[in-house]
Amino acid sequence: SFITAQKSLAETPQKLKILAESGVVDAGAKVFVDFLEGISKYITHGKLKDISKATLTWFDSKIHPAGNSKEIKYGYCSEAIITGSKLDLKDFQRHFSAYGDSIVVAGSKEKLHLHIHTNQPAELFYNIKDYGDIAQIKVDDMKKQYEITRARKYPVALVTDSACDIPEEMIKKYQIHILPFQVSFGNNLFLDKLTMTSEQFYQMLKTDKSHPKSAQPGYKNIQNLFAFLSSHYESIIAVHISDKLSGVFQQSLIAGNRIKNKPIAVINS
Repeated sequence: SFITAQKSLAETPQKLKILAESGVVDAGAKVFVDFLEGISKYITHGKLKDISKATLTWFDSKIHPAGNSKEIKYGYCSEAIITGSKLDLKDFQRHFSAYGDSIVVAGSKEKLHLHIHTNQPAELFYNIKDYGDIAQIKVDDMKKQYEITRARKYPVALVTDSACDIPEEMIKKYQIHILPFQVSFGNNLFLDKLTMTSEQFYQMLKTDKSHPKSAQPGYKNIQNLFAFLSSHYESIIAVHISDKLSGVFQQSLIAGNRIKNKPIAVINS
């Protein structure tokens, strides 16, 4: 079953030494589990007529292994899909390469896929919005991923969402993992406190004609985080904003129940 395959995937670092050292699951097995999940969801919820509605090719949320934290010059692996009418790929790459390295820009004048490693994700995406609409977005903190795999401080992983205002020094001290809410102004999508600061939010509130909207962290992102953390911690405690205010608690509860190899407590604050 799909659940059995998920459990087996989570256990792959225990079966191969190289996977355990890198802090990742087997890539081929991950693709196969995603394939089974797609079949399962299609059988229960799918419709043939919906297939033609797909307009964007998205990337899955991957965990990036790191060799040495000191070697990570730019800490955030950032990806996004940008849409527009007259996107210039060469100009786009030339302009935004100043924000980091490993930049890759591919696509067309109407839609491009950006990949870049940067230390300034908020400033980067705040400027990208002037070139086109940020349709989809993903940011991984590679330094934190390295700390988890090589320098874990505690046996229990602490998880919360970005509605919880925790001082940065406390986040670092206890290696707290934050699931960001999505914030959108019109067609531009941001990740709360990750690709948009509070100052930028209030600036756009004054200048943007669109009224901002928010959305809870995606289920797939929660699932991937729990799977990664369960490979490196003895247990996980997730504390979320009240279920009367958001559905993130319920999503987290479902994702936590699907991880069978480690105890996960999901708390409704």
